[in-house]
Amino acid sequence: MMSQNQLYSYKAELAFIMPAKNEERYISEAIESFLYSKNENHKLVIIDDFSTDRTVDIAIQYQKDNPTRIIFKRNTISGKVNALNLGIKLINASFYKFIDADDILEISFWTYFETIKESQKSHTNAINIARDDLTFISKWTMPSLNQIKYKSYIENITLLPKASWTFFHDDIKGLFPIPKGMPYEDIWFSFYIFFNDIKIINSSNGHYRYRQHDSQTFGNTNDISEEKILFRFKRVMHAIQIISGTKYFYIYSHEIQYAENIAKFMIGDISIYSFYSTTRFDTFLKHLILRDYKSLYLFIRRFLWNVRNLRSLK
Repeated sequence: MMSQNQLYSYKAELAFIMPAKNEERYISEAIESFLYSKNENHKLVIIDDFSTDRTVDIAIQYQKDNPTRIIFKRNTISGKVNALNLGIKLINASFYKFIDADDILEISFWTYFETIKESQKSHTNAINIARDDLTFISKWTMPSLNQIKYKSYIENITLLPKASWTFFHDDIKGLFPIPKGMPYEDIWFSFYIFFNDIKIINSSNGHYRYRQHDSQTFGNTNDISEEKILFRFKRVMHAIQIISGTKYFYIYSHEIQYAENIAKFMIGDISIYSFYSTTRFDTFLKHLILRDYKSLYLFIRRFLWNVRNLRSLK
């Protein structure tokens, strides 16, 4: 948990934390979308994650051209989660947003931020999914979270992508550091928000453009090849193992085991394609929705709703 006495190197009204690894093709557009705002109290923290291309050179040049707006640091330990943990330790802000170096902020975000600022609460917004050239494909809308009970949301949960969030400072104090080795920071965000019963304001407008391209670590949203499916489920297994070791979730070992068994099935000896034509596996795919990692959804749904029920009995 972040210490309230922590000494920060920088301060801002709005801080963007941007991990970057080998993003020389895209990072200029990402930074330019931030620089659309001329507010000196909006700052961008770029954490390079051991890039081997020109990412560092491009980021450093932007930092030199915008020394009061852009902060550049190199990651101390490899990995996006470690980059986020480092970025959050550097700056004390009223609001935080986590963005990727291959995406852009929509121009509409800056008007939307005025609403966020007035509310003094955490917000979520829809995401515009785009092709490599940033042409629009579709909109992914965050479910509404400002309900008295979250049952309808929990029953349809996929994950809560970090690009949708703009966090109010008071809501982020216990969110970091993300546990060491966590392969999906989105999973940790999901668990933390619901476990701590944080009230969120939701916008159905797309204020962020999420670029799809083949060099993405987990593959783009249309990539459901056997290689990517197995890769994703191995990461899910890793996340489940870390979650099961945290103090918050030890009493939910049954639910954790349930999710773990599904992941084990997917990365076991059974061939993806040999099962694909059968009714059983076809139905299995539809319910899991592999692109959304719904093996974990089943666990999260049970876990979070159980937490709500336990609280209501107190």
